[in-house]
Amino acid sequence: MPDRQQLIDALATLERVGRVAAAGADARTTVDEIVRVVAEQMSTPLCSLYLTEPGSGELVLAASTGLRFNPHAPPRLGPGEGLVGLVVEGGKAVAVEEAESHPRFKFLPKTGEERFVSFLGVPVVQGGEVAGCLVVQTEVPRLFHDEEIQLLQTVAHQVGGLVEGLNSTALITARETDDRRELRLVGVAAAPGVTVGRAVVESGLLPLHAYQASGEPDVELTRLDVAVAAARNDLDRVIARLREEVGEEEAALLEMQRLLLAEGSFLATIEERIVAGANAYRTIREVALDHYHTFLRLPDPYIRQRGGDVLEVARRILESLCKGQPAPAAEATTGTIRVATQISVTDVLDAPEQGVRGLVQGATTPDSHAVLLARTLGLPMVTGIEVGAIQRGDRLIVDGTTGTLYLNPSPAVEAAHRPLPSTTWSPNVPEEALPVRLRANVSVGRDLETAAARGAMGIGLYRTEYALLTHRDALYREEEQLAIYRAAVERFPDQPITLRTLDLGGDKPFLRLLPIQEANPLLGLRAVRLTLHRKQVLATQLRAMLRAAALGRVRILFPMVTTVEELDALLAEVVVARRGLEEEGIDHGPAELGVMVEVPAVARAGRPLFTRVDFVAIGSNDLTQYALAVDRQSATVGHLYQPLHPAVLLLIQDTVEAAHAAGKRVSLCGELAAWPLALPALLALEIDELSLAPPAMPRVWDALADLTREGCAPLLPDLLAADSQDAVLHMLEAHFPDLATQVAEEGA
Repeated sequence: MPDRQQLIDALATLERVGRVAAAGADARTTVDEIVRVVAEQMSTPLCSLYLTEPGSGELVLAASTGLRFNPHAPPRLGPGEGLVGLVVEGGKAVAVEEAESHPRFKFLPKTGEERFVSFLGVPVVQGGEVAGCLVVQTEVPRLFHDEEIQLLQTVAHQVGGLVEGLNSTALITARETDDRRELRLVGVAAAPGVTVGRAVVESGLLPLHAYQASGEPDVELTRLDVAVAAARNDLDRVIARLREEVGEEEAALLEMQRLLLAEGSFLATIEERIVAGANAYRTIREVALDHYHTFLRLPDPYIRQRGGDVLEVARRILESLCKGQPAPAAEATTGTIRVATQISVTDVLDAPEQGVRGLVQGATTPDSHAVLLARTLGLPMVTGIEVGAIQRGDRLIVDGTTGTLYLNPSPAVEAAHRPLPSTTWSPNVPEEALPVRLRANVSVGRDLETAAARGAMGIGLYRTEYALLTHRDALYREEEQLAIYRAAVERFPDQPITLRTLDLGGDKPFLRLLPIQEANPLLGLRAVRLTLHRKQVLATQLRAMLRAAALGRVRILFPMVTTVEELDALLAEVVVARRGLEEEGIDHGPAELGVMVEVPAVARAGRPLFTRVDFVAIGSNDLTQYALAVDRQSATVGHLYQPLHPAVLLLIQDTVEAAHAAGKRVSLCGELAAWPLALPALLALEIDELSLAPPAMPRVWDALADLTREGCAPLLPDLLAADSQDAVLHMLEAHFPDLATQVAEEGA
């Protein structure tokens, strides 16, 4: 039986491993953190995790604290090969004092394994089946006691549950001979914009540095004091730079980091461990990561985000601590995309000067300081990406508007996203010759010029949440909002400007407005549900929009309306806002009001809503994911997201028929609007307007020039009767082969 201290150690290990699970990081970072924690708690210099590859049965080295290997082409053992294979084969622990003397020993070359002597491996079990092996090794010969074996078995049981929930494809499928194939990864849209560049990758929650420990607590404490002082000075310079170049509020974001660098539990814990004999570098990393995981377990979503501040403070201290010690040569960054598990404020602030074009982050932190600053500086950013799938030098397209990352894109995909060489574009046919109106989706003010240069016939969807979050005060300030909307009206004085009210929550959380964290935010307090809950925010936005309507053709669009009662409440808020402006003698105009169809219930039975508004807009992305019960950003089920599924086409048909019966025009925005092959189906469905990203407009314009409603309509019955999206695609490709090679690129 293990004694009381051993039980405490086991519980401590399980608790720390559990924190890794709560972090919500990508698969690579998660397994790296798991082996780090286990190695520390077992007091061994090496801990490795091997996973069994489905199909081949090969054992792939997924993570290790002591072995050197390329995670993109990891070492492999054949089924049953080596001591690791013996563990998996027998489904039980194997402990060997001198591993090389065992007949089943298999040496992994070029990993540095030669310095490790003793071996303890236990099976990792998933769903009752052995799915891998957790290994610890020592540099001197030793026997592993029963209590240690039991502890590692207990930890391995929890590790099996953690790994089972990961998207582990990036960990076990790479081989030395693999080509870097084109991939489309979907994450979270953090900062709008599209950019192209090569990847510069930083793995792990904290970067690794070279550090030579002194072995003397007094020396390590002195080094810590010097590093903390230097980190404070560095932070003061960053805050001053933010205040000068960006604004006072952005500078105030870093006050939490100032507190962490003052006297408090964070530094006190580090000092206590150093006094007990630990070196400064390892202690800073351990304490920072423990604090980070503690923050992530807290119930308050805003407080939980402050874990990022802990990591950024630790990064500053570590960089100061390791100055003057050997370090790898800095990599050129001009024309690059920075890829990291956690992007810091300094990373964002330095990006323009370093020539970094965009940002990709593994962690999903939609309201972090770095994300907010990226929006302010106009740097496209996507979060929630499996960064383990990206290698240094990979070609990337970052679409921060849709949350999409293209990895090693084909020439056609890259050409579709590359800015045009000139600032203007000349269509091949006049807009009057097109069978449908083309309007632009925009997110921030700079998109307006791009839209105009691409021939947009007005703004079909202004995602106001991005513009307002870029201007931090604007969420609550009517005059600042009016200035944003006025710019759009003045740029397109004779065209409609469709302003969508805030569409936050769901896949675009904004923690200052959300009262609670929900288990399924896509079905929770989002879009108009949120703004009706925060009526002062809605009132401010409606007043600014109505005032902009005095200057031009403004249309107000309500997202994700689901019931008549919801719509009536929204229309009542418009009446209140209009009455307030009249009483105050403030100019305002007769804005058209519209409802966005994103929920199947509205598509099927929307006529009572459509009779109450002036126009209807279909958000095809959300309509698709709600109709097919699939999160399009999911790494595991995202392939089920099929916007040309016959069920989706039928819902679009229902919407158009009901809206036209009520005398209302219908627009469609989303992925389908920018997909040339989908255009014949949309014309056959009698969509009146398409709204898409400006970069896609020339290609869609050219495709529409060769299409007519009359030529597309006969295909509709067959499309609606198809049994799958593949069948729909085959029909469209057969009838319109020139459109088959073009790609979709837009979201709403």
